[in-house]
Amino acid sequence: MNVNDFMAKHGITDADLERMAAPYEDGSIELEPDGKVFIGSHLDTVGTRRATVVNDEKDT
Repeated sequence: MNVNDFMAKHGITDADLERMAAPYEDGSIELEPDGKVFIGSHLDTVGTRRATVVNDEKDT
């Protein structure tokens, strides 16, 4: 599914997307009082190991 299909499926217009992005882009977003923003892999934050899974091509 591409971005346009996703937006159409959920009834999101370009104007909606611009409105939702504005607080992030202009730095005015308000976080919860104890809210933390983590940068980087979420796996580094939760301490989970990464694993590589290989599937047989016939299963895809």
